[in-house]
Amino acid sequence: MDNGKLSSWAGDPQGFPRWRLAGEGVWREFSGVKAEFDGLKMVSLSRAVLEIGLYSDRTMVTSSLWSPDVPPSDLYYDGSQRFSFGDSFELPFSVVMFGGPKGVDLSDLVEIGIWLQGYDTITGFDFVYTDSSKNKPFGHIGRYSNGSTEIVYKHSGSHRHALAIDGPGLEVVKSLQVMQEEDSIHGLRVRTNTGRIVQFPSHYSRETTWTHVHPYGSTVVGFYAKCGAQLHNIGLISDNSINFDAALENRKLSLSLSHRRRKSRLSVSLGQLFKP
Repeated sequence: MDNGKLSSWAGDPQGFPRWRLAGEGVWREFSGVKAEFDGLKMVSLSRAVLEIGLYSDRTMVTSSLWSPDVPPSDLYYDGSQRFSFGDSFELPFSVVMFGGPKGVDLSDLVEIGIWLQGYDTITGFDFVYTDSSKNKPFGHIGRYSNGSTEIVYKHSGSHRHALAIDGPGLEVVKSLQVMQEEDSIHGLRVRTNTGRIVQFPSHYSRETTWTHVHPYGSTVVGFYAKCGAQLHNIGLISDNSINFDAALENRKLSLSLSHRRRKSRLSVSLGQLFKP
């Protein structure tokens, strides 16, 4: 709209991938929209661009299909693969903001479930919080009964591995290592800001190169990926306006000072107790 605010949606966009028609810098200059109709409804919508080049992490938001909604453009996006403009979009990028706005939910996150099909093909995640109403699925987790959202955990082809996260203690995901083969993810290592590195599956036997995915922002607040039968091109969404690493270090320092004060008070008390 002319005032820079988003208008309400026209039609019924519920459940459909979305694409933000916008340009950013020299990478993408959005110059026009073409709509085609069959007399009753719109059947095609396309846009014209003036510049063609590689995606940057920030322009990726305005250059890709997203589901369920286009994520914020003021965050950072770092994936296990890079794409050039003009790549086909058989699948949209799916997003899960498990950290919530500005990371408000990270301190409530207590577990991440990693779902595997067969031995090592990763198909999805689920995120578990102290408040179960915040729990979130991502990708394919188990299978669904009769098209409902009821998860059937006892499925011969898929199984869940649990990664405990001490969100209340300010532990957060710091980076990923990904083993991607034939456009599917067959191995994952998760590193947290406490220095823990956990691998899925735990006994990985393939000899291959792992791709490191590091966030540009200070704190990881979400994942994105193309979600088909398996996950493709998993990436990190990070926010540079919050810093859980600094908060964790401040907590450690505070606990250390508190421990020293207790030892000092105990020493004085014992000295008084045994004073001749």
